[in-house]
Amino acid sequence: MSENLHIKLEYDEGLQAKSDILYLQTDFLKILKSAKMYHQLRMQELELKIVLAKKIRQAENLIKNLRLLIPRPTLPKILKEEKRKEVLFNVKEESGETDLEKQLQEISEKLKSLKI
Repeated sequence: MSENLHIKLEYDEGLQAKSDILYLQTDFLKILKSAKMYHQLRMQELELKIVLAKKIRQAENLIKNLRLLIPRPTLPKILKEEKRKEVLFNVKEESGETDLEKQLQEISEKLKSLKI
């Protein structure tokens, strides 16, 4: 009914086969140990991420509350006008007009007025 298969091995071959099997078992156990350690570290990482997310939400709520508590400053009209002038002045500089170009333009205008 049940047939058993027997393989005849030399003594040295049998010892080598047993040692190979034992080495395989130790390797499998090391892999299992590494997998368990990875799983534990991964769970710790996820827990820390959850804690960090909670702390970030708390910080955001604190910032929102501070913004509500602190009054917003209002600029007087005079300062608003000065600020508007500064913005206009900065726009002119950005359009390519530099001090050297302005000076050259003024000198060329003076030369034209002298020739007339």
